[in-house]
Amino acid sequence: MGAPGSGNTRYLLEPMLLQMNTCSHLIVDIKGSLYPRLHKSLEDMGYETEIYDFIHMTGSHYNPLEFINSEEDALELAMAIIGRPTNREDPFWKQNAISLITGMIGYGVYFKRHKSIYLDNEDALYRNSYKSVANRSMLLPVLKSTSNNNTLNLGFLLDMLAEAPVDSENSINQTFIERFELLNKEFGGNWWPYKRIVSSIGGGMSGRTASFIVVTLMSATNAYRSEGIKKIMKKNDFHPEELGYKKKALFIQLKDYDASLHAVAALMINQAVNRLIEEAGTGHLDIPVQIWMDDCGSYVIPSLTRYMSCCRSRGIGFSLLCQSEHQLRQAYGDSEAETIIQCCHAYFYLGGEDRNSSLRISTRANVMQSDVLSMNSTSMYLIQQGHKARRIAKFNEDEKNAYERNLVAMHTIPKQQKVILSNP
Repeated sequence: MGAPGSGNTRYLLEPMLLQMNTCSHLIVDIKGSLYPRLHKSLEDMGYETEIYDFIHMTGSHYNPLEFINSEEDALELAMAIIGRPTNREDPFWKQNAISLITGMIGYGVYFKRHKSIYLDNEDALYRNSYKSVANRSMLLPVLKSTSNNNTLNLGFLLDMLAEAPVDSENSINQTFIERFELLNKEFGGNWWPYKRIVSSIGGGMSGRTASFIVVTLMSATNAYRSEGIKKIMKKNDFHPEELGYKKKALFIQLKDYDASLHAVAALMINQAVNRLIEEAGTGHLDIPVQIWMDDCGSYVIPSLTRYMSCCRSRGIGFSLLCQSEHQLRQAYGDSEAETIIQCCHAYFYLGGEDRNSSLRISTRANVMQSDVLSMNSTSMYLIQQGHKARRIAKFNEDEKNAYERNLVAMHTIPKQQKVILSNP
């Protein structure tokens, strides 16, 4: 925990990551500063590095739909994209928006290996309708050009909804619903994408209500419809299971000043952890994996508490960097945030004005809360399970300068050099 400028990244993340050179790493790189500084060092230590650049929309590709194998997977993805309703919101709109995008994700996933059925379905829909068919002009070229071995693109599925025509009473065009009815029959009459879509915007729901649900969904997913994000998500290079058997470092670069795509980090971590758990089974990964979540209070991973409680035995660790406990509680709620903190074996406090963080430190260190709040910038507190909180030094200026010189000139910390956090 540390306020902006207190050195979470420079004093903790960078030196700790470079010394954990027997692990693979998945790094959320808020600001995009870590990859330029660290990738040469990691490559010199034998790592393969990959970058998923959501700042400049370059680098490797990531299609979240490639990881969906069930309705539960699709629902988890939808919740990560839309977010959970807050206590101040009417949950009806978000819940139906989540159900709607879950159904659309299913439609996109089932295209894989069923391309011919989808094309035949469009022909049948055209024959059944004497008027224009919803989305036909935009849909057919994409269905024809997309390989039978790929899912449809998330951005394209959202465009389908955004451009679905409405009638004079603001109802969704009936041919849009009929598209899924015909596919439901093809897939045996109990097709979960159809049931999700009908339950959210069909089934006798008024046109105005259905339209507002679509608007709610569009407002929550606008960032995913940009041309840049569609380009990155058009195919998939993301194979997180490889972290468990080869030394790799994957960087997810995001803008610190624009949180609209921070949920992408949550999607990638969520799907990466699921794959790594499958890879480990009931045992331990061949190579441990450390997940570094910079500014973790700005994105929510729905199952984080469950992951943190069950992943350690499989060789998967989490390092969370956050501005304050208050930020974490805003994102996860009081109870879940406290569980996250209790799952951490070490807690570093680098300073700030947050009362919750400083109260925890003052209680564990048996010092005045005012002393914690007025701590100088060269110190930090460390809490480890089974120990009193200790006040320790950050890098002193000589250590910091030596570290910087090594990073620039040698691209790595020499094998015999240890970064020691000594007592002041």
